[in-house]
Amino acid sequence: MNSTPLLRNRPVVVLLYIAICLLYSSMQRPIIYASAQTCSANDETCTSQCQVATHDNCSEKEIVYINTMKSKSSEDRRKQIDRLKGFLSRDDENINTDLFPWIKARLHILYHLEGIDPTSDDTIIIDTPNDNDTNSEESSERVEKLEQHHKGLVSIEELSQHTTAESTWLSILGKVYDVTTGQDFYGPDAGSYRFYAGRDASPCFSSGQNNEEGAAEPLEEWDGKKLMAILDWSEFYEKHETYQYLGVLAGSKYFDEEGNETEVRKIIMEKAGEAKVQAEKEKEAKKKARLEKKKKLQEERELKKKSNSK
Repeated sequence: MNSTPLLRNRPVVVLLYIAICLLYSSMQRPIIYASAQTCSANDETCTSQCQVATHDNCSEKEIVYINTMKSKSSEDRRKQIDRLKGFLSRDDENINTDLFPWIKARLHILYHLEGIDPTSDDTIIIDTPNDNDTNSEESSERVEKLEQHHKGLVSIEELSQHTTAESTWLSILGKVYDVTTGQDFYGPDAGSYRFYAGRDASPCFSSGQNNEEGAAEPLEEWDGKKLMAILDWSEFYEKHETYQYLGVLAGSKYFDEEGNETEVRKIIMEKAGEAKVQAEKEKEAKKKARLEKKKKLQEERELKKKSNSK
């Protein structure tokens, strides 16, 4: 029986099949890798055009990444930067260059969130005034604010501007936190805790008097036990998983313009700390007394039981 033409040319058919599979596979590659052949680790053309602050020109995945990184600490973001830069700096012929655009896009987001220059992790990004910038004083103020933010300093004015659902900040004992994720408590439609947004209302955390008068209470005159509640709240924000620490409230009664702790805050923290230590001692003493009482009752029951058995 004669073989069909298709079977006689089996090697050709196999090669044709492989070629079709390779062509189909190449067509399925993500669009983000389209420029991979011309994209190197140092190629700035691979930088994402995503506007981190407004989400303009950002893909859905980039927006998700932005929101995820916002919830992380500054230390975590910087570690991520180091990891990604380390991958780009590797001298390895086997590195998949298709990943360069993906890495550069994420570095672009991380640099913006950290306010650093891509050429140096220790240099802040400052927009220099252009020829059309007629208000040099306004530009200087903008530069000063960027420098303060890089140093971990937040002004009272800047804090007061963050009271919206898109960005909600508060301060407690002079430490500023981004609590945007807590809209049920601090958002525009929230209850009495809404008063805390955009200000330092430390006394209110203990007194519950959520108004201007309550916020003006001199904490340095309070006793340690009342101050303990505020210290507990401060530790709550410090340990919260989604509330991000931004820096100290410069020019407040708790930190001066340079970010140094004031004498008032030192007095408050010392009183609160001593009261907390004393409270822990009293708690342990009460616990010990309860255990001893329980042990004594148990011994009395055992003696009574033995006496009745005789």
